Amino acid sequence: MQIGEVNGEVVSYLNISAVDTIDGGLYACIASSTVGSVRHAARLNVYGLPYIRPMAKSAVVAGENLVVHCPVTGYPIDSIDWEKNGRMLPINHRQKTFPNGTLIVEAVQGSTDQGKYTCVARNREGYIARGDLDVQVIGHTPGDYHDLDVNNPNIKVIDDGPLHISSIQKSHEGYYLCEASNGVGAGLSTVIYIRVQAPSQFKIQYRNQTALRGKDAVLECEAGGETPISIRWRKDKHSVDDAAKPRYTIREEMHGGSVHSSLSIKSADRTDSAVYTCVATNAFGSADTSINLSIQECPEQPSNLTVLDVGSRSVELSWPSPYNGNSPITRYFVEYKLRQHDWENYGERMMVPGNQTQAAVLDLRPATTYHLRIVARNEIGDSDPSDIVTFTTDEEAPPHPPEIQLQSSTTNSIEVKLTPSMIDDTTPIHGYTIYYKPEFSTLETVQVPASTRSYLLEGLWCGSRYQIYASAYNKKGTSESSEILNTRTKGKKPEIPEVHRVVEVFPMAIELHLEAWGDGGCPMNYFALEYKPRHQTEWITASNQVRPIGNYIIMELTPATWYNLRISAHNNAGSSVAEYEVATLTRTGSSLT
Repeated sequence: MQIGEVNGEVVSYLNISAVDTIDGGLYACIASSTVGSVRHAARLNVYGLPYIRPMAKSAVVAGENLVVHCPVTGYPIDSIDWEKNGRMLPINHRQKTFPNGTLIVEAVQGSTDQGKYTCVARNREGYIARGDLDVQVIGHTPGDYHDLDVNNPNIKVIDDGPLHISSIQKSHEGYYLCEASNGVGAGLSTVIYIRVQAPSQFKIQYRNQTALRGKDAVLECEAGGETPISIRWRKDKHSVDDAAKPRYTIREEMHGGSVHSSLSIKSADRTDSAVYTCVATNAFGSADTSINLSIQECPEQPSNLTVLDVGSRSVELSWPSPYNGNSPITRYFVEYKLRQHDWENYGERMMVPGNQTQAAVLDLRPATTYHLRIVARNEIGDSDPSDIVTFTTDEEAPPHPPEIQLQSSTTNSIEVKLTPSMIDDTTPIHGYTIYYKPEFSTLETVQVPASTRSYLLEGLWCGSRYQIYASAYNKKGTSESSEILNTRTKGKKPEIPEVHRVVEVFPMAIELHLEAWGDGGCPMNYFALEYKPRHQTEWITASNQVRPIGNYIIMELTPATWYNLRISAHNNAGSSVAEYEVATLTRTGSSLT
């Protein structure tokens, strides 16, 4: 609209671009000055189908006349009629209708004239447009109204009577009763309906909403403001076309002057998670409200489960946090079992807080192969288990030695019985070490396989005392030693023979028959021989290393002389010493008496 001055006259122009059918109708130009006003009206006809603009609710005081003009557009129009409750007006003498769409109801009555009126416009082709008008008949009783709140800073009554409402809102819309009295007579009153033409608006600008995957989701918005209001939906700033998306359905309906719109999503899935915007538009502006829709589901299957370190009785592992299904992961479950067992009957479970992605599983068996997997849980449910990870715990040194028993022995062997420890049968054992030490000699060892239950120690000393014990070993180390057992091989020291069996005398020699000595069950090692004349104190060594075979002759002796003989016989069981007193023969071969 433009206003200008030409030759002292004020000229006003109203320009309408891209004229549409709804732009047709009755236009009025009103010029006002300090001394009065003048009005000029003209009808603009725009070719098109009939259309009736929305009509605001009308309030009329009982007893007064109701005058309504039907806001019809479109051209040409063949007829304009009014109806009430489906009946064409007029139906009584107080109702008048005119071809230009004017309806007059004289001296309105609340009981009969209040209600919905419908204007019906038709063209020659039979196209029809309808528009409804709600009429409320108001009585004269001031008691039907509430006094204004004088403490409200936005509402003021000026001294000479005007009512001033600042920052007017849609809530201020309604009927206002003004009464005037000077104390003389009954006074005057009038009713005024204030209609607030508000732009579209939402009470809530943003909210979050969740829905379960596979279930239907319904998004709702309710827009207030001056009707008519059009609603459009956007998904992440892209228009939602329910025709292009069969799972999407948009519905609208009026609720007490507000437009309620719903967007239904059938069988929602992860792709439906987005920010949906409901945009409301009317003749005075537009507004929007956004709904952040999160489609919730069970967490995604965890992946990339990594074993960080493996000990003999523990394993450390980590994993990246999976997609949480739009619901925070509350916990993880680490599930593990022996490789040869099944999950249902033998699987074990360890809980890990949902904010952790690393864990250690303890109290495992050494040198054992395990299967391990993890499950994520949120408020919706559990994820599928991750792929299985296989690992084998490390070995550790055997904690306990075997039990040993000495079963039997010979002159050169001892049988050792081995029994594995039953205290801990989970640690692998590669074998046993048997320790044996003869008395007065060095320690010797022999290693035997873990399957050995009896072992014969051979090549031992006859008739000797031995200390024997054992330990278990594997590649990680050796256990403690078992109890030390003492035993000895069979056999004893040489047996001393009688003198006549071992000694044979000659005039100048003595022959010793060493084979007469008993070996005590142990082979003889050697003999030591000494002699001396009986009257002599010092011994004469014949030999300290006489082999235990054949005879030995002591020569160059004195005939007819008494001698003392001392013979030491040695075997592995020990030694025996025999002393004999004998006399050499005379030169003639006779014995001394």
